Amino acid sequence: MSCYLPIDEDTLAQTAEALEILNPLGRTSAHHIRDMIRANMNERPGTYLATAGWIAFTWCPENDPDNLQIRVAIEPYTALKYLKG
Repeated sequence: MSCYLPIDEDTLAQTAEALEILNPLGRTSAHHIRDMIRANMNERPGTYLATAGWIAFTWCPENDPDNLQIRVAIEPYTALKYLKG
């Protein structure tokens, strides 16, 4: 299974940068996250992949519902664990 949907590069970069702070011992590079998405997600609406403190999910902009893409974000438990110390 390989996914060729476009990845929102802004959310990918922001997530990778935040993960470097929140989880410095994890595999947090944008390159690693991109590889995981390509290897493990499919191109159907509503699919997602969550691992190592981040989640990737399919998303359509409101102004362009035919433009399915992938966004990346921090998992809430990762931020909470960091904030609680």
